[in-house]
Amino acid sequence: MGDEIVLDRIRMSPFHGTSLDTVLRNLGVTTVVVTGVWTNMAVEHSARDAADHGYEVVVVADATSSINAQWQEAALGFALTNIVTVATTAEVVAALSPAP
Repeated sequence: MGDEIVLDRIRMSPFHGTSLDTVLRNLGVTTVVVTGVWTNMAVEHSARDAADHGYEVVVVADATSSINAQWQEAALGFALTNIVTVATTAEVVAALSPAP
């Protein structure tokens, strides 16, 4: 809506060529949750850049997709394993929900 921050992304990673890191730091953000398409490219670039910037990174496996199952598994099962926490949508929602 009118108070939302909008950044134009021109590369695979939203951190490249934008003020995203500055915006997140000014908001006190320490964890970045990544979703999206082309897991082995755009999601992976975004997650790696977020980690390189010092953020804790969570990739939501069931909120990402790739060209085929092999590429999806390559990204989530191998390439990102030492960089991010891979979680499901249900796990992320539960973690963000206030305790009763």
